Amino acid sequence: MRHNKLKKINKKSKHRELMFNNMIYSIIKYRKISTSIYKYRILKKIFDKKIKKIKKDKKFFFEFINNIKLNNKIIIYFLNKIKKKNSGFLKVNKVRDRKGDFTKIIYLEL
Repeated sequence: MRHNKLKKINKKSKHRELMFNNMIYSIIKYRKISTSIYKYRILKKIFDKKIKKIKKDKKFFFEFINNIKLNNKIIIYFLNKIKKKNSGFLKVNKVRDRKGDFTKIIYLEL
């Protein structure tokens, strides 16, 4: 039985955790990032879980983003954006192929 395990994508567990947290910070701060389709599939699950936790407890949000400097406009925009939805917080915009290995690259928007 698999018990809802995430893919490893050839990274150690601590590196994976930090990488996805940094991607979440970037989505909140810049509202748009580019990533491979494999990382997106994992990021979507992690992001939805964290957003549901933020919706239940706003204190968790400020603990989560305590080490990056965000202005109030970004925080208010983000909290208003997640208030309206229950899931599906990320939008996939464009798909292109990376030059070296032809991996699908997508642009995510909040």
